Amino acid sequence: MTDKKSLIVSMANRYGMEADKFQQTVMATCIPNGKCSNEQFAAFLLVANEYGLNPITREIYAFPSKGGIQPIVGIDGWMTIINNHQDFDGMEFEDEFDDGKLSSITCKIYRKKRTHPVSVTEYMAECERPTEPWKKWPARMLRHKAAIQCARYAFGFSGIVDPDEAERITKQTVDITPPAPEAPPAPPEPKPGILSAKVVEATDELGNREEIKRKPGQPRTSTESYAEQGKQAMEDRAAAKGETFDPDDWLDSLATMFAGCTDEDSVSEVWNDYAQPAIEAGDTMPPDREKAEALYEKHLNRVESK
Repeated sequence: MTDKKSLIVSMANRYGMEADKFQQTVMATCIPNGKCSNEQFAAFLLVANEYGLNPITREIYAFPSKGGIQPIVGIDGWMTIINNHQDFDGMEFEDEFDDGKLSSITCKIYRKKRTHPVSVTEYMAECERPTEPWKKWPARMLRHKAAIQCARYAFGFSGIVDPDEAERITKQTVDITPPAPEAPPAPPEPKPGILSAKVVEATDELGNREEIKRKPGQPRTSTESYAEQGKQAMEDRAAAKGETFDPDDWLDSLATMFAGCTDEDSVSEVWNDYAQPAIEAGDTMPPDREKAEALYEKHLNRVESK
């Protein structure tokens, strides 16, 4: 804590401010949401102090990252650290054009006591972005990129990024969603006529045996087919008895349809499409509703336990 306070006091004195006021100002203007740990704030100040950058004028500021906060240096800050470097001995730019359009800019930085300059070329095709600064001032933005990258090569600046790089980093996302399991292969389609002579027998919870004849070529996998077959069986019996609705037949058919369900969705589909309408229409009596609800709960528990 002493080192941190000493650093704050030292930097505050440099800019003619009181330590507490300096810390509050930096936290409010340079740190995202004004929130970071004491250690992260100290690390940020160390970077600013190392490169002689003024956080009050936003030569350096920060954005959130996985490791805490990442220092960002604007172009004014980069020019400050380049010009303040003891070995800096000048900078040159060369523009290259392709069919009259700026295609690249080469930056050369000269260091004292070295024979050859450090040269870096940045290309418009690689750097240009669909942002307002790049649309308005593409040459200026590319010149900035060339100068920054060349400075890194020439002086080994590290731990800092420019605003353009920061925006790229914040927009990068990694998909950590585990891959969905592969869907099971679809059952082979039965040949027409194979099932037409087959009769399926199902014993429901009420002790009744229900016979459902499948249509030719219809596999026993569709909840809809069970619902339709159950309805048809009930309607056939009701027609034979001269009745429009028989609660016993309704429960028999409901039990048969539930017996053919293989998952929660199909159980809910039978309940919503077949049982609920009859209950809401007032066709059923309370005891029959209780039996229907018991069937629903039983088969829902059955498919959930698989």
